[in-house]
Amino acid sequence: MKREYLILSVSTIIACAIAALILSFFFPQLLGRPQDLNVVQLDKKLPPFYEGVFRATDYASAELILKDPVTNVRGKPLFPELGSLGPHDILGFRNTSIPNVADVVAIGDSQTYGINVIHYQNWPQILSQKLGEKKVYSMAIGGWSPPQYLAIYEKALTLQPQAVVIGIYLGNDILEAFRVVYSHSYWENLRHRDISLEDAPTTPFPFPQSELLPLKVNDKDSMVFTPAGRLRTLDQSNRANKEGVRLILECMKQIALKAQATNTPTYFLLIPTKELVYKELITQYNKEIPQDMESLWEQEQVIHDLLVTEGDKLKPTTILSTLPALRKSARQDLLTYPPDKDGHPLSQGYQVIAQTSFDSIKDSIHMLSDGLYQTTIGDNTWYYEIQARKRRLFRTKEALKNAGFDSSHAHPATLARLQTYPLMQDYH
Repeated sequence: MKREYLILSVSTIIACAIAALILSFFFPQLLGRPQDLNVVQLDKKLPPFYEGVFRATDYASAELILKDPVTNVRGKPLFPELGSLGPHDILGFRNTSIPNVADVVAIGDSQTYGINVIHYQNWPQILSQKLGEKKVYSMAIGGWSPPQYLAIYEKALTLQPQAVVIGIYLGNDILEAFRVVYSHSYWENLRHRDISLEDAPTTPFPFPQSELLPLKVNDKDSMVFTPAGRLRTLDQSNRANKEGVRLILECMKQIALKAQATNTPTYFLLIPTKELVYKELITQYNKEIPQDMESLWEQEQVIHDLLVTEGDKLKPTTILSTLPALRKSARQDLLTYPPDKDGHPLSQGYQVIAQTSFDSIKDSIHMLSDGLYQTTIGDNTWYYEIQARKRRLFRTKEALKNAGFDSSHAHPATLARLQTYPLMQDYH
């Protein structure tokens, strides 16, 4: 048993190291590397639709991450599956296809995209597996933060989801929110006049070797942490980071208003840093705790608690914290996170995040039960019978009556949701 565990641990470490090397060299944005200032501004001209969808330069690009005037970065369309990267659909998100209707939409950054694991092991895919027949569509890319989540939320509603889950990563969303708002004219309405991009702290990435901190997490094993680097991205003594927290709260408020207007159950899912997850184990097994780590723990916990408190006020949205469950997993399984400097979870960590989401949203997600439904298209009302996960179409009330149904008993439903069920051939 020990030999098998050792082999698994070594294999995991090697795989993570190779993946991190590929990511840091070719695709640094996915790891949360601070965005440069070479941004693309919004063009008011209306481009031809298909020229945008099938933009030749996108497919010819050697980059995984492309520039965008609103979201700053976006995924390359139709990028193939390559280990912990891809596959991307034609919109550049990590899915094998785009549904007409999604039961759940997951929005986030690289923690939701699923760095360190193959496609079906990221938390949106695990959530989809837990929900059974229901579809979960991921709209996440490395380098995003709450302003991008706000921008894409309205687009996500096009898929008529029964729930939207938005992952907020405390490890870099604060500073990234500030950077994107103060880099792009699109977000001018969110800015304060007495602060500018120059107020942002300098954040070298990858983190310098001198800042890598190995600490014991049990009697035998150590893990590498990066408290100094993480602290720079959320330290509230810095004006930019303080503004970043305000921006996160403002984006949450605007999303809550859209959720209320569309009656869409929406969940903010707080994802902590690896450092905060392992706080109890680090404290237990290390005699001396560096000041950067102590400061990171203190400030991140304050921000975490603030988001929980303020998030609870934003009805009808729900705030969820993955911190307790991730800490429990870390105590039981050393492979919740990689032992090296990477702050993204491994498959066990993503399992925990998915389970936290599932436990909260499962009662909001349902299939259409067997029965009669109606949908209006223009001036016409069509009727469908749902039976054994299939649908039968009745084009007129007369056809409905001849089949023994009463139209007054029909439940309203959108055509898009009805069409997720295969059509029986004996329609009327």
